[in-house]
Amino acid sequence: MTELQEVGAINIRSGEHESPHFADKKREYKCPDCEKNVMFKKGKIRRPHFAHYPSDTNCNYYNRPSESPEHYQAKHLMKELVESKRIEFERVCNRCRETKTFMIPGLNNERECKTEHSFKLDGLQKYADTALIKKETEDIIAIFEIYHTHKTKEEDRPEPWFEIEANHLIQQNHSNHAIRIECIRKRICDECIVRQTLEEARRREEKEMKLKEDERRRKEQEKKSEHDALKREQCLQRIKKKQEETRRSNEQEEQKKQNDKERRRKENEERRLNEKKRKRKEEERGFKLKNRWKRGRSVPNNS
Repeated sequence: MTELQEVGAINIRSGEHESPHFADKKREYKCPDCEKNVMFKKGKIRRPHFAHYPSDTNCNYYNRPSESPEHYQAKHLMKELVESKRIEFERVCNRCRETKTFMIPGLNNERECKTEHSFKLDGLQKYADTALIKKETEDIIAIFEIYHTHKTKEEDRPEPWFEIEANHLIQQNHSNHAIRIECIRKRICDECIVRQTLEEARRREEKEMKLKEDERRRKEQEKKSEHDALKREQCLQRIKKKQEETRRSNEQEEQKKQNDKERRRKENEERRLNEKKRKRKEEERGFKLKNRWKRGRSVPNNS
């Protein structure tokens, strides 16, 4: 018997869907598709399964079921397992690769399991394939999504929720009281989430510290640039002052030289004039002496 033949049937008396693993030959069943009566087969060689009577040849629900019957069978099987078995989910962490186990609480007076449970998430209406909820408030305890062709988006379900591969669930052995089911969600475990959160916090802190350090260095650089600019300005002012002092000193020196030159010119001029005056005086005195001498010789001697 192939996995495609392990879809369930509707219990005519209770109206509930039953999988072949929980069916009984004493009960009557009908096909979920054509609603005709079907037979339940259970033997030592083949797995338990439902089948149409030979006269009902028009319906191929159990011979070549499409995606919908498999999905339908798996979600109702999940409901039956939650109601009658002790369920544990196993999920491999995408980061540390460790297998984590999640225990699903059983039913009691306060809890029930429903298929196609409607709920709101972020203001939008959603539908869970199978859900374990509180009876009075309908608060979700856990959601079980069946994967056959399309996976459920992570943002479309509140935690905790599990995703199960339909054919794997249908083929799995359900005879034991405690059943472990593989969750196929690609997710990291809570410990890794904590470590990731701490790592992200550390990185944010390092980034903030780096930004602060960059800001501090920028301010120091601006301060240093301002200080260097001030030093350059002061240096330029000192250079200009020195140049001005040198210019004034040169001007004073040049003026002194000009004054000295003028003084020496005047002194030389004065010396020349004085020399001329002296020579003139000597000439005049010599001329007077000569005239006196001449007069002295020309005077007659009365003796």
